[in-house]
Amino acid sequence: MAAMEGEHNHNDNKELKPLLVYGPPLVFQLFESNNSHKYHFLKAFSSDLPLLQFLTTQNVEPSSIRAILCNPYQQVTADVIRLLPFLAIIVTTSIGTNHIDLPECHSRAVKVVSIGALFADDVADMAMGLLIDVLCNISAADRYVRNLVPSKLWNLPLGSKLGGKTVGIVGLGRIGGEVAKRLEAFDCRIMYHSRSKKPLVSYPFYSNIVELASNSDVLIRGEIKGAGLDVFENEPNVSRELITMDNVVLSPHAAALTSEFRLFL
Repeated sequence: MAAMEGEHNHNDNKELKPLLVYGPPLVFQLFESNNSHKYHFLKAFSSDLPLLQFLTTQNVEPSSIRAILCNPYQQVTADVIRLLPFLAIIVTTSIGTNHIDLPECHSRAVKVVSIGALFADDVADMAMGLLIDVLCNISAADRYVRNLVPSKLWNLPLGSKLGGKTVGIVGLGRIGGEVAKRLEAFDCRIMYHSRSKKPLVSYPFYSNIVELASNSDVLIRGEIKGAGLDVFENEPNVSRELITMDNVVLSPHAAALTSEFRLFL
């Protein structure tokens, strides 16, 4: 009976389109559950085997794979691309494509699609939320009230308004541009740093990121006032030092996790 069920599942997989998941994107479990009737998900990220050996264990021929789904933390190298002779498309959940060998894709006519721009509005909203939270000490105030000793006087550090501030944006791409639009509503003076000056942008441009920071209102007497972070260097691990700082607001890389984005999946 068990053998028959295994054979049945194997045959079912043959009817589905193979999709090589080379580094799980955010909300992958949700994406998988919503699309399990369409794709046979080949979760290379869950195996320590070299890709060819992994595909062999899945009874999948490299020539059957037409698409790769990846995140920005997994390198899609020329060797990976060459291993899949009929690869047609690579979809990355990031805006950037630095983790993909674009020259190899170009030479093999493999299309590269970035879907990161689809949730630029969501990420920009989160950036504004984190910025206001840090300036106004909202999370710190929440912790203070919840742990308040009734007999103690309120003794919170002063917050700061966002309106009229000079704000430096590092990277004025799709998300940075959406953040700038929102900051304009607060009457902020906006400056930016990017790889190159944007020809149609009127905001002051700084080629040096340190100079940008020194001319922004983020520094107080040479020190950073606070930080709102949704991305960390060694995810999912977060530095203990950050966790203990009251002037730091933390979010678990969740800027795009909105109900609207879920509808897209």
